[in-house]
Amino acid sequence: MQKGLNRPILNAISLHLYLLMIKPAQLEKAVAILLLLWSVFILYSIYASLQAYVDFGILHWRDVSLTGILALAHYRVIIPVLSIAAAAMLLAGKRSGRIACITMLFVNAIFVCISVYSSDNGAIPAQSVFINAALIALAFTGMGMLLLQTEMRMRHRKPPLPSNDTETDETR
Repeated sequence: MQKGLNRPILNAISLHLYLLMIKPAQLEKAVAILLLLWSVFILYSIYASLQAYVDFGILHWRDVSLTGILALAHYRVIIPVLSIAAAAMLLAGKRSGRIACITMLFVNAIFVCISVYSSDNGAIPAQSVFINAALIALAFTGMGMLLLQTEMRMRHRKPPLPSNDTETDETR
């Protein structure tokens, strides 16, 4: 290792240079797939927790309804569903998909931070939970900032409108 060079700064510079070599379309797809996987994971964890309640005899499937789940934990269900829709729109190449994906990435970052503080039993979570939540929130924020870059915006720009200039070179 060379003297005088800070290793974390070199890693950040090399990551930035690596990201510059990747095409914007590939980065968009990677971000959309990560958001899609995260949302599916959240929905599966809701299902798994309900299944655990059923397995322990606390709850029965006949007592579970979609409206009941939405009434108790609406933000835990609606945010992943909207995130799946945003990721699908971005994967489909829709212009509104980029904005929806950026919005849902920032909403998920805030949601992760809020969910750490809203524990059911009122106990303060361990320090590792805070660190993990902060890292996940930073990852979502970083992906959102990545989609805000100029290269990504230029990819979804509207084409310029044709001018109504009726004058041609011949009439001048």
